[in-house]
This record gives sequence, structure tokens and C-alpha cells, in this order.
Amino acid sequence: MTGTMFGVEIQLFSSGGDPADHFEHVVDCYAKLEASHEQLLDVAFSYSALSHGTVGRIEVEVTVAAGTSDEATAVARSAVRSAIHDAGGSTPDWDAAGDGGVVVYRLVDEDAQLVS
Repeated sequence: MTGTMFGVEIQLFSSGGDPADHFEHVVDCYAKLEASHEQLLDVAFSYSALSHGTVGRIEVEVTVAAGTSDEATAVARSAVRSAIHDAGGSTPDWDAAGDGGVVVYRLVDEDAQLVS
């Protein structure tokens, strides 16, 4: 099994509250997932505010133990989306429509790289 680094750039839109606070909640939810999933090896999050306290950008790099890069991408995407959902956000552009949550995450870019 090899390690694959999955990178994703996400834009978040908040109709109420500070998106930076929601980002911190996502990070906390991801940490709980990482602690219980042995395939999730490492993660790095970054956040930047984009517009008047209602829009932010998140960059996530997840290193995953998997047999193929496709498997690693699926595991990493699932973990990031799960953390967003656990924090109360929705990801409608990722084929998982939310129920009108306060914070919406839109996928901007993603890639996967084999790491040793």
C-alpha cells in the first residue's frame, strides 16, 4: 500500500456567522475522523477570508494509505466531505445536496500525487 497526497481547494459561503469559526469546527470534526481511520495518515488545512466575512477559501492536503490513487482520492474526498457535513455544512456541488445548512462549500480544485 502506498501513500497518496490528495489536495483540494474549497470555497465556503456563509449566510450567517463567521466562516472562519465554521472552518475551525470542520478541522475539529476531521480530527475525530482521522483518529478512527487508519488510512488517513496526515492532513494540513489552511484558511483565508475572501469577502466581507461571508466567503472563505480552504485548502486541504490529505495523505492517505491506499492501493491506488483512485482509492486514495475516494477516501480523502469522503473524509473531507464527512467533516464538512459533521460540522453542519453542505456540499451541493459534490453530489450530496445539503438540507439548506448555513454554510455551503463549493469545490474549486483537486489533485492527487503519489508520495513515498
